[in-house]
Amino acid sequence: MREFQARKKQQAEINRVLGSKWFLIFMLIIIIFLIRGNVRIFRNYFKVQDKYHKDLKSLEDLRQRDEKLNHDLDRINTEAGLDYEIRKKLDVSAPDEKVIKIIDKK
Repeated sequence: MREFQARKKQQAEINRVLGSKWFLIFMLIIIIFLIRGNVRIFRNYFKVQDKYHKDLKSLEDLRQRDEKLNHDLDRINTEAGLDYEIRKKLDVSAPDEKVIKIIDKK
C-alpha cells in the first residue's frame, strides 16, 4: 500500500512539474528554436536547389558550346575549311585570283 501511495505521490509531483507555467514556457522556447532551425534548413535547401538547376542549365550550355566548337574544329581541319577561314580572317586571295573591293562612300 505504501508503494502505491509513494508511486501516486511521485506521479502527482511529475504532473505538477509538467503542468507548471514555467515548464510550459521553457518547452515553448525550445519549440521556437527548433522551428527556427528547421526554417533555416528549408531556406538553404531551396537556395541550393535553385543553384543546382542554374548549374545544370550552365552545364547544358557548355556542352552545346563544346559541340559547336568541335564541329568548327572538324570543319577547319579540312582543306576547304582552312582556306575559307584564312580568306575570311586575313583578307587574302590565291595567286591566280583577282580581288575587287567595293568601297561605300559615306
